[in-house]
Amino acid sequence: MREALPGPWSSAGAVCGVLAVAFAVVGLPGGAVRADARADTTCRDDDGWWCLYGKPDLKDGGGLIATNNPDTDLKMNENWSFFNDATRSASNRTSSFVGLYDDIEFRGMMACLPPGTWVGGLRAGVSSLRIHPGRDEACTGPRSEALPRPVRFDQETEPTPEGVEETGKREAPKSPSVKPKPTKKPVKPSASPELDLPPMVAPSSLLPQAPPLAVPRAAAGKDDGVPPALAIAVVAFLALAGLGIGGWLFGRRRYGAGPVPRTATDPGAIFRVHHALLCLADWCEQDGRDVPRVRAVTIDATEVTLHLAASDVEAPGPWRVAPGGRTWHLFFSDIDGLTIGTDRVAPYPLLVLVRPGMWLNLAAFPGPVALTGHRKAARGAAVTLARRLRESPWREGVRVRTVGFPPEASVEAEAGTELARVVFINDGMQVPGKIPPGSAVVAVGRPDGAGTVWRVRFGGSVVPPAEVFGKSPDRTPVGVGTQGSGPHADGSGSDGSGSDGSASDGTGGGDG
Repeated sequence: MREALPGPWSSAGAVCGVLAVAFAVVGLPGGAVRADARADTTCRDDDGWWCLYGKPDLKDGGGLIATNNPDTDLKMNENWSFFNDATRSASNRTSSFVGLYDDIEFRGMMACLPPGTWVGGLRAGVSSLRIHPGRDEACTGPRSEALPRPVRFDQETEPTPEGVEETGKREAPKSPSVKPKPTKKPVKPSASPELDLPPMVAPSSLLPQAPPLAVPRAAAGKDDGVPPALAIAVVAFLALAGLGIGGWLFGRRRYGAGPVPRTATDPGAIFRVHHALLCLADWCEQDGRDVPRVRAVTIDATEVTLHLAASDVEAPGPWRVAPGGRTWHLFFSDIDGLTIGTDRVAPYPLLVLVRPGMWLNLAAFPGPVALTGHRKAARGAAVTLARRLRESPWREGVRVRTVGFPPEASVEAEAGTELARVVFINDGMQVPGKIPPGSAVVAVGRPDGAGTVWRVRFGGSVVPPAEVFGKSPDRTPVGVGTQGSGPHADGSGSDGSGSDGSASDGTGGGDG
């Protein structure tokens, strides 16, 4: 198995990349990086329009939406979803009231803008709007938090001159008592006779000639006009880049030997896992026992590993039990060349890929499963999990449904073949409290009664729950995080949904 590069060498390239960007932005003189002209575009002075801005001061920070429709409801989903997390201020120049909400069902009101007002400092994105002539129609539902106070455009203050105290009120400029008469034609002042300058003469007749200096050939050439700051930045960048490349080559030479792990980046990894699980179901049937309750499956360069929800020391066939009975291991060499009947049903149809080489069994965790973290990242993680379930080799008989997401994320199982079902629910939507056995509910946010909480990183990756690997006495896969939470940290409790982790009997799922 390939060893991970040591910390200093593996991060050398990233450090050089960050410094290169810093020098490119800071080191260039005279505004070499041109600002986006659209960043200063506003529509606050356009009567009859309302607008959303990406910055708190009514400036478009990358996403601007505006319309002059005075009577409409708008949901920021599907093609409009990229606006909701970017909104930080809004203006209303219409004759209607504008209500801002943090969910797409108009339940959590964030702000209510009367005609001719604006509001800034929105800490959460806007997911839906209501624009209607009456306040009661536009501003409905419970408040998500204390509403910010809208500011009228005619009450705004101009910048206060330096040294004058800001009062919050605009004062009319005072007119001087005596107005100076404008000069029709500028008068060119004549030079004073006492200050007349002597006529210019050749410098050689006034100053002694300095001896020539011994200048190096490179410096004696024509000045190319390169600023010193830019030259220093280029030299520093080249030095750091050379250091990073040298460290990378050294680490590659020292740690590059060895086989590349078979992870999810290998297209054949998921089919190896599928084949191993089908063999497991076949061997368990031959031994007259049920398949074990599995919470996670991992794969490395040589074997497939099952992470069980409870200790089980009676493994069938060539599976090897680790001390403690919480993990089973199977070498690739033990299953290569074996064939399984085409009628064999996958024992864990709700296994979903959460990171390279790691699958989690949604049916084995207490539900609903809550995806927490940055709202946009959690939404992206939910859509990604749904897509991966649709594309897995054990997708046959699995119904995948989404609520509050684009409809193409759903897939229906063929009639009479449903083995399990999973529902992905966007934030702000109602989450069912009762989940049928063999099924799963995954919700964005932290709904009431959540049985399992998975943290989502800013990039959209799910942090594996600690209860899956924290109690494995033999080993934990390289790179597996330990962040997570759940009511059964020891992994030995019931899964809350009544599921035994297996839906092979075809009874899982229901008409929920």
